[in-house]
Amino acid sequence: MLIRFLGVGLLLGGLLAGCATNAPMSDEEVVTKKAQSWIDALLAHDYDAAYNFTAPGFKSRVSTRSYQKRYAGSGSWVKGWVDSIACKDSSCEVTVKITYRIKGTEVTANTVMKDTWVHVDRQWWLYHKK
Repeated sequence: MLIRFLGVGLLLGGLLAGCATNAPMSDEEVVTKKAQSWIDALLAHDYDAAYNFTAPGFKSRVSTRSYQKRYAGSGSWVKGWVDSIACKDSSCEVTVKITYRIKGTEVTANTVMKDTWVHVDRQWWLYHKK
């Protein structure tokens, strides 16, 4: 009887834990994940993948080739990460920190980029003004 009780308790606990992990992610969580994936694509020099995170309106004006030129300096990036995020309504302001290698040296430095992500057609997109 005790074993059956423990078994049912473990089963219910597992089901409840499973439900908790399937909860929808917050906007901040979704955008943080997307922003980090965008950074990772640039670190891997996968400009096509990075370009795919940009808003449809931007893609209608800027080619993949132009986008690659825009981030040509990312070849010196050593690492990058989402440092902070603040979402309001249908946009999020994301602060990204990048560590890069100074050309011709082994010295590294850090820089900060601020990006805006917008929610359009049920998706979050990286918004570039130009």
